[in-house]
Amino acid sequence: MRHHRLNEGSRSSEPPSIDIVVLSWNRTEETLAAIESCVSQTYRRKHVWVIDQGSSEVHLAALRALVSQHDNITLCELGYNSGVPGGRNIGTKLGTGSIVVSLDNDAVFEDDTVLTRIAATFDTSPGLGAVAFRLLNYYTREDDEPAWGFPKSLLARAHESFNVTTFVGGGHAYRRDAFERAGAYDPGLFFTWEELDLCRRLINLGYHISYEPSIRVLHKSTPERRAPSSWRWRRYACNRVYICDKYERRLSNTLIMATGYLVRGIVIGQPWNSLRALLDAARLCLRTRRADPDKTLVLTQQAREYLRINDTSHRGTLSHRLKSEILAVPAFDQAPAVTMNNKT
Repeated sequence: MRHHRLNEGSRSSEPPSIDIVVLSWNRTEETLAAIESCVSQTYRRKHVWVIDQGSSEVHLAALRALVSQHDNITLCELGYNSGVPGGRNIGTKLGTGSIVVSLDNDAVFEDDTVLTRIAATFDTSPGLGAVAFRLLNYYTREDDEPAWGFPKSLLARAHESFNVTTFVGGGHAYRRDAFERAGAYDPGLFFTWEELDLCRRLINLGYHISYEPSIRVLHKSTPERRAPSSWRWRRYACNRVYICDKYERRLSNTLIMATGYLVRGIVIGQPWNSLRALLDAARLCLRTRRADPDKTLVLTQQAREYLRINDTSHRGTLSHRLKSEILAVPAFDQAPAVTMNNKT
């Protein structure tokens, strides 16, 4: 692992109040734009941590050239792909700021005052553990519906602030002390649902999570909806079933969740990958049950009530969820996307 700290002598000895973590894996043009968006923020006490996860030498050369022009960027070259949660853990651990902001490398802040609004949001709410940003499509400036990580019924309230049970990885922030108390991201998830997993622990600790529409990032995605790759679906289904078991520790709930993803996999044409996902999930579940025999991760009654009020109550009846979340046949466009929505 190599670290590049250039122009270190010009940096203030005062640690930054806000650390910004950007994961990098090729996609040079988009990544450079994301980093430039971070350093252009008018908020003074900030530092950008770029965690590269095994990019090509051409990409790394471009990153090094940009870093050399700024004294508030650190490039960490891992030389391998540690996954989304692993990369964010590394970036967070390297910093010292009391607030950590994460920005995908295919996104940019809407303007140069976003960090100021983030700091003010945390300052006015001591019990706030994390903030979910509003993600807008970079090309249309409309809400990025495929990246909406909350019940669909809440999309009509995208302009309002409200408590949520997770945040979307494309743009979010959390308190460092809350993150550390929660035990950081679970690196075993590698990709997908890592945000939900962390938020379960934050909520269990008594923190709340807020969606703040005034904090906006522009996500370079396209309106087309594409069928998930076999690898992506396998991770998606596996991790969600694992998280259910991790915090419920009830076999009946785990089996219901697993059955739902098996049926969903059949609907979208991924039956065999769904079966493989469930086998993967079983291994993860056994690992957690052995590591946590006292069930310290199981959700408290207070946490369950928070989830009910801020998530389940917005999802409709069981029959509605069955039709809309499991049995609905997706209409996938075949048009190529402008960028792949890979974070690492």
